[in-house]
Amino acid sequence: MNEDAFEVPERTEYRYLVQEEEEEEVQYVRHRHYISPVLVLSRRCIFLICLIVLALLVLATYLGYVAQTLPPGLAQVLTDCGEFRGRHKDGAFSFKGMPYAAPPVGDLRWAPPADPVCRSTLTDAGRFRSMCPQVRPLSITGKVMGQEDCLFINVWTPSLQPSAKLPVMVWIHGGYLHMLSGGETGYSPTEKLAADTEMVYVSFNYRLNAFGFMALEMLREGSPRNTS
Repeated sequence: MNEDAFEVPERTEYRYLVQEEEEEEVQYVRHRHYISPVLVLSRRCIFLICLIVLALLVLATYLGYVAQTLPPGLAQVLTDCGEFRGRHKDGAFSFKGMPYAAPPVGDLRWAPPADPVCRSTLTDAGRFRSMCPQVRPLSITGKVMGQEDCLFINVWTPSLQPSAKLPVMVWIHGGYLHMLSGGETGYSPTEKLAADTEMVYVSFNYRLNAFGFMALEMLREGSPRNTS
C-alpha cells in the first residue's frame, strides 16, 4: 500500500490528490446529512407550545361552558325589560322584586304608573323588594315602614316553557288599602303552591294610603283619565 495513502471510513466518498513535495495534501470528503441539535430542540419546543395552546383553548371553552351553566337552585329568564335571575325550589320557579313601573317619586309621585326603567345587565330576582310606605300597626303609635320605590311584581311558576299554557292567578293583597304587600309572609304564594297546583301565581305591590288613594281636585285635573 502506498505510504502516502490513508484509510477513510467505509461508505465515505473521497478524492485523494498527491501534490509535489512540500505541498499540502487535499482530501475531498462528502459528509452525511447533518441535522443541528438546535433545530431539533426548536421543533420539540414548537410542538410543546402547540400542545399548551391547545390545552388552554380547551380549558377556556370548558370554563365558558361552566360559567353559562347556572348552579343548582337558580333560574334565568329573558323578558321585555331585561334578564332576571330567580330561584328554583320545591318543584317550581320564583322571580321576585321585578319592577313593573318606574319608581313613583318626584313628578311621578301621584301620577299614573310610567314604564319601568329596564336594565341591560342581569338583575337578581331572588328576594322580595321594598313594600310601599305604610304604618304598622295601623294606629298613631304605629311604625312607618317601606319606601316609595315599591312597584314590584312577583311570579311563581312550575314551568318556564312558554308552551306550557298554565292557568294564572293574580293575587292582590289586602290590608284596607293602607298596609301589607305582595310578598307578605303567610299570605303570598309560594313555590310549593305553584308546584302542587300546576298554576302560575302573580302578586304585586301597589301604592297605599295617601300615595295611592288620596282624592284631590288638583290631582284630578292633572290626570289624563280625569281621576285622582
